[in-house]
Amino acid sequence: MKKLFLTTMLVVFSSIMVYGQKCKAAEKIKDDFAGKNYDLWGGKLNTARNMLAGTSVTFDFYVADIDGKNTAYMQILYMQKENDASVNKVDMPKGTKFMLKTENNEIIEFTAEKSQNVKRKLAQYTNNIFSLSAEINSDQLETLANNNIIMYQVVPEEFETLTGDVSKGPGKKINRQISCFVSR
Repeated sequence: MKKLFLTTMLVVFSSIMVYGQKCKAAEKIKDDFAGKNYDLWGGKLNTARNMLAGTSVTFDFYVADIDGKNTAYMQILYMQKENDASVNKVDMPKGTKFMLKTENNEIIEFTAEKSQNVKRKLAQYTNNIFSLSAEINSDQLETLANNNIIMYQVVPEEFETLTGDVSKGPGKKINRQISCFVSR
């Protein structure tokens, strides 16, 4: 009886430890100038490749508390072959719209209040890294905490719309991350 009790308690404590570890931020960033650290909650939505166009695009979505303001981030890595990059200029300035569609067909729309664009060359590829951010309200957070993301769309002002599906695994992972963010 005592052995069964100890085994049961070991299982219970192990479960508590495992579940407690699930609520860790996906990323941590540091603002060296302000001397602050920020936790990003979310993850990778999708990677889309177009061999004919010579592009690869990775989409990530995160939420964070930045100085008391809940913020949504869409991070996009747009990789082009060098020749394509010289012809097709990609820009996602402030004002770019980005949207998420949930499994209950609710569309959550953001307009980028800030846009950071970084361009880097790596061998014969040009990497454009875009970070679009906008304020996210509590209703939007609740929707994302209770429903998986199934699609995303980014609508730059002077570039083609980028749309994609989010598979079940990444959708659930981001859902859990946002749930942790809301319940922290």
